[in-house]
Amino acid sequence: MTDKTQGSSAPDVWGYGKRKIMAVMTPCVRACTTAGYGDKVCKGCGRTDKEVLTWNRLPLVQKIEVVERLDREDLLHDTNRPRYPWLG
Repeated sequence: MTDKTQGSSAPDVWGYGKRKIMAVMTPCVRACTTAGYGDKVCKGCGRTDKEVLTWNRLPLVQKIEVVERLDREDLLHDTNRPRYPWLG
């Protein structure tokens, strides 16, 4: 099996420890400002309007990259942190 995460800081999503990560939960905190207010970046979760609109269609590796960017930029809400075990 090839490593589909090459060039990314994303973990081995095809097998995280003994558990497989099949999906990445949305970082949405139900305070979206992109749809109703037209913001380019959501004040609730920190994702761009494009990331919000395409989340369900994004490949798994891209979702992980978005979550890691939110974490690096300190935009990931603490209530969301348990959803992403690879962040530590």
